[in-house]
Amino acid sequence: MQPSSVPAPVAWLMQTWQTRSADQVSIEQHIVIRIAPRAPANADPRVAMFYDAPASPQASHIEERKMGKCVPIDGVAGVQITQANKLVLYMRDSRVVSAGLDKGCNARDYYAGFYVARSSDGMICAGRDKLQARNGASCKVGKLHQLVEVGD
Repeated sequence: MQPSSVPAPVAWLMQTWQTRSADQVSIEQHIVIRIAPRAPANADPRVAMFYDAPASPQASHIEERKMGKCVPIDGVAGVQITQANKLVLYMRDSRVVSAGLDKGCNARDYYAGFYVARSSDGMICAGRDKLQARNGASCKVGKLHQLVEVGD
């Protein structure tokens, strides 16, 4: 087709395509994981021991023990808030982990669970990762401790 025999709008379109430089496309993948609240305490005996422990003299108590700085995101089965401004993470391997929150954060914001962006290592780490509450609050994870039942 000769340029003179082409209608003006088509000629403009052809010229636009011919003079275009190479464009680049960038594709990013962003995965967000939702951790939902745990079922009520009476649904699982492992959970119940952390709420209404008997007040008898032989009663066991819960103790926080040091652990590493990270837990696997895929290993978190559920979450609940505590009165001590901490989140209790229930792990799929039957461990129970307390996650402190940075100052100025309120654990009550996480009553409906939280979202966390999947990191390249697949872990939630203290001092690195932020937890996003469904109400918009965002807070960094503080220290992690494993909760264990200790008999008196």
